[in-house]
Amino acid sequence: MDGPRETGASIAVSHLSVLQICANATQSLDAPLRQRLQYDLAESTAQTSSRLFKAADNLGRTLPSGAGGLYRVMQLLLAAAWLKTEGQIVDGWHALSVAVREAQECGQQAFADYLNAETVC
Repeated sequence: MDGPRETGASIAVSHLSVLQICANATQSLDAPLRQRLQYDLAESTAQTSSRLFKAADNLGRTLPSGAGGLYRVMQLLLAAAWLKTEGQIVDGWHALSVAVREAQECGQQAFADYLNAETVC
């Protein structure tokens, strides 16, 4: 049963990363590209960036802690950068601390797997 759920989590994390990368990229477009995107989407790039960030955040909330490994850590770091750029410094620090905790959890799991592999051999 763990297989399909992990596959679902992996797919969710990859979508999460794409959403977050797009949210961050939309914050720093040059003027011609910004105008084109605003015209094509019929909304400001700030609104687009915010919607992408919220979609990534909502999807991220559905994942259990530790799901996604380093890709999840990357998404959390990108979220912290997005928040900082938006001027939400305190929220950015909170996102950064969650990213650090997730990275620690990934490292602890990798170390435990290493110890188990050494014990078996």
